[in-house]
Amino acid sequence: KNLDSVNGNDNTHYDITYKDASDLGNTRFLDVKTASSTGGGYSFLMSSYEYEFAKKNIDYYDIALVFGGEIIKIKKSFFKNNAEQTIHTYEVVISKYEM
Repeated sequence: KNLDSVNGNDNTHYDITYKDASDLGNTRFLDVKTASSTGGGYSFLMSSYEYEFAKKNIDYYDIALVFGGEIIKIKKSFFKNNAEQTIHTYEVVISKYEM
């Protein structure tokens, strides 16, 4: 379910909600991000609000990384990896992930 079919809605801190049958039909949050290569992983930017929302909803928050014509969906556990932070934006670096 897209929250705003025209423009999205940055106030929700994610882009899409969906139900995953493999997760007992629970509602999940999906945030779509453009990623860049870090030589062994991927990096992308998140606002501090997105980061805090993701941490609070870690069991139901997924990231879809768009990189080089591919979409890589990462379920819930990217916080187990190292993330470098700035005051207003987080750069998240992912080197290991579960699909």
